[in-house]
Amino acid sequence: MRTCIATAFALFVGAAAFGQNLHSFVSVYGSDANNCTALFQCRSFFRAMNVTNPGGEVIATTSGGYVSFIVQKAITISAAPGAYVSIFDFIGVVAGPTDRVVLRGLHVEATNRQGIYAAAYGSLFIEDCDVTGGTSAIRIDGSTTPAVLTNVVARDFTESGFIAVPREGTSASVCSSCKVSRIVSSPRPTSLELRIKSVQLRWLPGPGAPFS
Repeated sequence: MRTCIATAFALFVGAAAFGQNLHSFVSVYGSDANNCTALFQCRSFFRAMNVTNPGGEVIATTSGGYVSFIVQKAITISAAPGAYVSIFDFIGVVAGPTDRVVLRGLHVEATNRQGIYAAAYGSLFIEDCDVTGGTSAIRIDGSTTPAVLTNVVARDFTESGFIAVPREGTSASVCSSCKVSRIVSSPRPTSLELRIKSVQLRWLPGPGAPFS
């Protein structure tokens, strides 16, 4: 009997350590005292990620401001349709070598650093996001796997819009339907190289001008 109880307790502790939700939810009206389910939403992405299983998703359901966060496991961070989700300062990605990270529908208001800084991941997808301000909008640094950026806008930065610095032998990251807008630096850069400052970034412009 004691063995059964001990086994059950170990399984319970293991499940709790692994996380609780496949889908977690945050809202400007939520509380981090909640369990981040649809009925009891949390306030911060940090809390929601902690109660989400690897490979799960955290969804921001309401428009408004959220604090910065660092992704450290396989997860999708997204905005619900119609929600304008603004992240203050930055988003960091420091995940494992097999972790798939997706950032979707987010608006980053950067300060004096990169708006999105990805230092480690297995695969990285940045979709329908924009970064305003900061020194560089997006920096992808040091991973052995190329990132895929789709419909991403960088604006009001002081140095460069996109920086991709992969490890030696890594394929180029891809930026599809991306746009650079309103460069703040003086004198205003005029070349693709100065605006992108990319070691390896395949630029695949979509409809409309890639620069404004």
